[in-house]
Amino acid sequence: MADVFPYAAVAVLIIGAWIGGIVLLDVLTTPDVRAWRRISQLRGFATRASALERVTRRAPMLQRVQEELDLERLIAQTHGEDTVAGFAARTGAIALMTFAVLLTVIAAGRAVEGQWPAPPWVAVVIGLSVAPLSLVELRRRAKRTQEATARILGDTLMAVAVMTDTRGLQLDDAVRIMSRCARDDALQTLLDRGGFKRLAGGSFRSTEEKYRLINDAYGISEFAQIADAAARANVGVPEREAFTRLALAIYQDRLADAKVQAARARILITLPIAGMLVPLLLLIGAPTFHAISSGLGG
Repeated sequence: MADVFPYAAVAVLIIGAWIGGIVLLDVLTTPDVRAWRRISQLRGFATRASALERVTRRAPMLQRVQEELDLERLIAQTHGEDTVAGFAARTGAIALMTFAVLLTVIAAGRAVEGQWPAPPWVAVVIGLSVAPLSLVELRRRAKRTQEATARILGDTLMAVAVMTDTRGLQLDDAVRIMSRCARDDALQTLLDRGGFKRLAGGSFRSTEEKYRLINDAYGISEFAQIADAAARANVGVPEREAFTRLALAIYQDRLADAKVQAARARILITLPIAGMLVPLLLLIGAPTFHAISSGLGG
């Protein structure tokens, strides 16, 4: 039982480090303070950087890791309010807490039962796995938000074609108005609430340039297609015709993707059924094969 105390002491130290870390790294900062800091940054005022941000600025290796993982782009694509430092702090805090809890449970099992319920290195492995799992989840959320934005944008094109016909409304105004009507706020957050400024905050002189910047920053090809349609409208093609053709083209692409997915699903359903028929055929054919073999052998 005495060999349990070192592990318990390590768990206590890790819990203490976890609590101190989430306080020093501003993980527990209230939303009001975060909003005030964000407004200050948008207006150009200097704000106090967290401990992790200061360390990252002074460590070239951490800057290289951040650039390779492209965390800023992924977080912006999810339309989240977090910073790279906040995401890293939360991930590290969860990893430390997971490791400490598992190590405490394993040590308690050793003290009660007299033997290890699981090797102590299991806690280390699970704690280290939190970081890659968090990155995978971040990429998944970014992909889901990107697809939702593209889907809403394509669904609004028919209405946008009518609203902008004969210069009734500007393209950007029509898209922003329609984004408020969607059940998902992905497009509204990006355009109407100014979320695009996080990655595509450069100067632009027209809606076409704005949408091309958004396409380059967020990887949503529908914005580039709308910019091309707007360019055609500026040279004489009616807005209703340009945007209606684009909407039909997007719907055709969706139909083609749906057919491909349906074919893949049909294969995935057929293979297990075919696999289930093999044992049945063996059971049916085994007596016949045995009888034939016995007759030929006799």
